[in-house]
Amino acid sequence: MAGRSMQSSPYLRLLATETSLERLLADLDKFSWNDPDGRRIYYERWPAGSGVAGGMGGAQSTGELWLHPDLEKLRLRPNVLAVLAGERATLR
Repeated sequence: MAGRSMQSSPYLRLLATETSLERLLADLDKFSWNDPDGRRIYYERWPAGSGVAGGMGGAQSTGELWLHPDLEKLRLRPNVLAVLAGERATLR
């Protein structure tokens, strides 16, 4: 089973609880690939400007939130940012 990169974000700005992050991953997965068995959260260090290996083209470490283009089309960015900032518990 190939992996998918849905989003990357700077850890220093991450204020969400682990439960909220898991819920965010599940919500994003439902909007995209709907593969509960393939869901994983990884914490890795990547310098801004570098690519992050992963399926579906990988991700980018930009120093800001990066969302997979398919998720950007759904205009989820404001709610994803709010979950990551600890301002809301779920995407919806």
